[in-house]
Amino acid sequence: MQPAYQPPYQTEGLQKKTGAFGLNNTYVRGSVGMQLADESSNDGNGVYDQEWDPGFILSGVIATKLEDGFRAEGEFFYANASLKQVSGNWNNSVYNTERVQGDISSTAIMGNIVYDFQSNSRLTPYGLAGIGMSLLSLNDLNASNTAMANDMDLVAALQVGAGFSLDLDRRTKIDLGYRYFETQNPEFSDSTGIPYESVFTSHNFLLGARLALN
Repeated sequence: MQPAYQPPYQTEGLQKKTGAFGLNNTYVRGSVGMQLADESSNDGNGVYDQEWDPGFILSGVIATKLEDGFRAEGEFFYANASLKQVSGNWNNSVYNTERVQGDISSTAIMGNIVYDFQSNSRLTPYGLAGIGMSLLSLNDLNASNTAMANDMDLVAALQVGAGFSLDLDRRTKIDLGYRYFETQNPEFSDSTGIPYESVFTSHNFLLGARLALN
């Protein structure tokens, strides 16, 4: 009587794939997009608002897939938007002008948790939430040829968002997503040396490519 057939021993299905930093199922993603910064309300040396032109955002991610559809991401991004208008009372003067210069930049490090919803197609929707820190920089803000502020502050930040990914092949995906980004109220000093409190929120639209490392 011949022994029952036994397939050759295979290790591929029994071992988890190890990628960057010893993590399993890792991937990287690079994205570019548009930032729409909300109007900033400022309270200090007067009460005034600042409006911003649409800006740009650049994002890089390294991440790992977890179980049950979850992913954990470490994200670094840089965004920048130019000053569009200043209106209100600042330093005993009234402003309502688009004769402005300068910009605001945000440099952030975020930790994100992403959940992929089940899908039977190449298109997979997802939701995202993240927390981290952001360095907000006011760069040579000027209204009506008067210097207003040139300062920075490091503050806590959060973001939530959604989007979808499209499988191109086994290792490559296209990613399209939206993020609502908000920081702790930053505190700056204006050009007269007087501190003031501001706000920062933005709507970020990103298009990127994701590459599996293993």
